[in-house]
Order: sequence, then structure tokens, then C-alpha cells
Amino acid sequence: IRRIRYKHTIHFKNSPQDYYRIKFYHIINLVSIKCLQINVYYFIKMCYYIYYRGDCMIWIAVILMLFVFLIALALFWAFKTAFMRNDIRLVSFETGPLAEYKNVFDEGLRYIDNLESEKVNIKSFDGIRLAGNYYNNNSDTTILLFHGYRSDGKFDFACAVKFYVEIGLNVLVVDQRCNGESGGRLITFGIKERRDVVSWTEFINKTYAPQNIFLSGV
Repeated sequence: IRRIRYKHTIHFKNSPQDYYRIKFYHIINLVSIKCLQINVYYFIKMCYYIYYRGDCMIWIAVILMLFVFLIALALFWAFKTAFMRNDIRLVSFETGPLAEYKNVFDEGLRYIDNLESEKVNIKSFDGIRLAGNYYNNNSDTTILLFHGYRSDGKFDFACAVKFYVEIGLNVLVVDQRCNGESGGRLITFGIKERRDVVSWTEFINKTYAPQNIFLSGV
């Protein structure tokens, strides 16, 4: 935690708001882990006293400790679910309200798979490898597509790529950090992702030099 804090102090020294947001995420993780450690220690200690004393107040204390332990466990689970990498998508075309669009979705995926593309990679400002697919349409205009929460570029834009290619645009479909083929372990809800967007824009401008660049996202 100390190493991460110093690291982000360097990256966000000109943006205190970002620094405190990152610090808040790591404090939640630290507090939940510490609560688990403390509760395990005191639970073992209470069991020792119960064995030798059998005090009623000790039982009450044990129940309270178990309650706090469950809260700490829930906090840790919530942090892990919300912020840490998990390749399970929240949306499915197999079941639910989107099932009626499955045929359209599958057609879009087949179109993308058959479309000639170039796999591109960049390194983020904090050293994470970011991946994407570039579809060259010999155009002077390029659009960059950024997917939503816990998804990937191909899934979210399965039906959009065909539209943009048909109207004559170059397309870059990005896998954001902690999703798809990109690296990373922590989702930061735009704190770091926005800098990744800048990095991708600079990469496209430097590598392919289009006259126009558009950004689109979910």
C-alpha cells in the first residue's frame, strides 16, 4: 500500500482530486483486510478466554466480533467485485432483455472476425499494456471506440464497427485496462482510464496521422 501511495503521489501531484480518489480506493481495501486480520486475532483470543472462564460477557463479545468480521468480509467482497479484474460480463445476449437481439449481435461479431484488422498495443502512463484492434479503411478520419464497465471492445461494439466502416471511417476498438486483452488489475472508473484515452489518441495521431479523430464510448 505504501509503494502504491508513493507511486500515485508522483502521477497525480498536479491533480489532488485524483490522488485522493485513488487513495480512497486503497484505504477501503486496506481497512477491510486489516479488519479481517484483527478479527481473526481477537476471535482466537476470545475462544481462549471462553475455554478457561466461560464468562457470559465473553460470549457477547464473540458475537460482536463475528458481526464485525462479517461486515469486514462484505466490504472486502464489495471492493473485489467492483474494482478488481473479473472477466465475467454483466450483460449477456443469451438471456434477459437483450436475447431478442442475439442474431444481430452474432452477425456483427462475424463481420468483425472477417474484417481485416491490425492488433495494436501501447503502454499506459503507469506501465500497463493496453490492447486494441485497428481497422484501416484508408480514410482521413479515425474513430476510437471505448467500451463500458466489465466488457471488451468487440462485445460492446459488435454492431457499431460495421456502421462506421461502411460510412468510410478508420476504426480503433480498444480494450480498456483490466478488461479484454489489456493488462491491469484495478478498475478506477475513469481516474486512470481517461489518461489511457489520451494515450490512444496520441498513438493514433502519431502512427497513422489522420486529419480528424473522433472519440466514442459506452
